[in-house]
Amino acid sequence: MQLQLFILQENEAFYKPHILDHIFGLYYYQEVLLTPQILPDIRAISGEFFILQQDSAPAHKARMTVTLLQREVPGFIAPNLWPRNSPDLLTTRCGL
Repeated sequence: MQLQLFILQENEAFYKPHILDHIFGLYYYQEVLLTPQILPDIRAISGEFFILQQDSAPAHKARMTVTLLQREVPGFIAPNLWPRNSPDLLTTRCGL
């Protein structure tokens, strides 16, 4: 079984992990996770201004997702503006 983990991080604190036990597509990511769960969780912790960075997963870099996040998140970092492989920029390393 493959697990995916999404963790909200603010400074050195971690909040409300989302553990996903299946591979998901664009619709599931946007309509089930991002809009009703992830963005409200981030806003509850950080307020209206926050920076959102994602990796290059297909659902993350899909044009519809990028358009949604550019509209909804003032500090969204688009996939084309973040280095693809940047281990020096990762703040967290964990394993299950």
